[in-house]
Amino acid sequence: MALRRYVVAVDRSSRSGLEVEVFSVVVVDIGEQNHLIRYSDFFKHMRKLGLQKRIYVPKMLKLISELIDRHIIVGLRVFTRLDSVVEIVHSRGAAILACVVDDNIYRYHTSNSRRASDYLKNIQLVLLESTLKKPGRELIEKTHRVGLKMVTLRTVMKISDNIANYTRNILEDQLKKIPQIWKL
Repeated sequence: MALRRYVVAVDRSSRSGLEVEVFSVVVVDIGEQNHLIRYSDFFKHMRKLGLQKRIYVPKMLKLISELIDRHIIVGLRVFTRLDSVVEIVHSRGAAILACVVDDNIYRYHTSNSRRASDYLKNIQLVLLESTLKKPGRELIEKTHRVGLKMVTLRTVMKISDNIANYTRNILEDQLKKIPQIWKL
């Protein structure tokens, strides 16, 4: 059996009324928890930043690039299809200790009508993003038993959230530049 040594965060970013939906997957080696925790205060949910986004985004991208160069973040992918997300996470499930998933993704159905949650069954610890906001004692103890810290899980999820949000914004901006006509 492969050594489970990775924490994965999967986030979804969309905006009602628009057809742009982006999924991001971020992977961190659990041996790098202490290094990642140093940056936990930096990462914020982008929707809470308002006008500060203009200053935050370049710094965020630079820090993520540094974390990749230092091998703290060992995987980062962005997708526009849920099927691709669950496929890549499922294929590496034996090496994943914990997966934090956006609540909506967990309930979604893939194109073959299977729930996304079905693909996560081979992962030891699967947590919904909402459970990280105010975790109960039982959840905290459960994560500590497998050698994880809650702040690590929250930080990885915020990084995934930032990447998904940033990418969706870029796609939306590009779509606005393309004339949308439909005359059939």
